[in-house]
Amino acid sequence: MEILAILDRREGSFAVLILPDKNSVSWPLAWLPPDSREGEIFTITIARQGEEEEEKRRQSAKDILNEILSRE
Repeated sequence: MEILAILDRREGSFAVLILPDKNSVSWPLAWLPPDSREGEIFTITIARQGEEEEEKRRQSAKDILNEILSRE
């Protein structure tokens, strides 16, 4: 799942991100790029660890197959 969030403002060591449903989230500034500015849009990805690992395995398998097929 991906969620878009807008950097609304900074409060101490946190950023206040506004979500599409107009709720806000306090997010550690350390987790954003150092040059982040108010008004920028970020994508937050939420995935179960198992799903992420499965996607990595699928991508690795695809990469291996593509490498094999490109050698022929």
